[in-house]
Amino acid sequence: MDRCKSREHAVTYRSLSDKDIDPLSCLVAKTWLEDDPLSRSEALALAKGYLTRELASSDYVCVAEIDGRPVGILAARDLKKHTSRMHYWRMALHALMRGALSRAGFDDVVQFIKTERLDERMLKASGRKFDASIALLAVDRDEKGMGIGGSLHNPFLDYLRQMNRRSFYLFTDSYCDYRFYEHKGLTCIGKEGFLWTTGDKAESSEFYMYANLA
Repeated sequence: MDRCKSREHAVTYRSLSDKDIDPLSCLVAKTWLEDDPLSRSEALALAKGYLTRELASSDYVCVAEIDGRPVGILAARDLKKHTSRMHYWRMALHALMRGALSRAGFDDVVQFIKTERLDERMLKASGRKFDASIALLAVDRDEKGMGIGGSLHNPFLDYLRQMNRRSFYLFTDSYCDYRFYEHKGLTCIGKEGFLWTTGDKAESSEFYMYANLA
């Protein structure tokens, strides 16, 4: 059964299809890479790599669409399982290699790896064990204000209940609307500063770990 299939107003919520990869890559590039000194092709390649890397180990994925166009995604992992989708891993490796050919693209991949290590430190420092994690939550900024983020989040909570899972965590940063998670009742249990450097551009940010401690 499709646990996230529903329709609210003009927005449809459904499971992921492989035809969503390219438009969702555009969404990821628009959300996180638009201000980086990257060419359009580099940004799209890196976005596709980052997206499919998360999908490769996700057990639950829900997509929001308007008029057939994906405008949001939530991907999550059930930490009681071990999921590995090799076609997404291969897609991620190929895309990241293409995106990292320039200095700026290579720098971006290096920064991404550094933030993953930062996330690992925060998880270890929390001293907690969790049932699940949200790997990715993104909504097209042109469609914000429609409640899409919340409507992606709620079916995920239903999925956790059906799977008898309770606690979960996620990582976010100061570039995102991290207060959204506080409105959803999550608690910030970790924070660390980071200097993101791509090419000659450097920006300070903060990374956060939020958790549902149920």
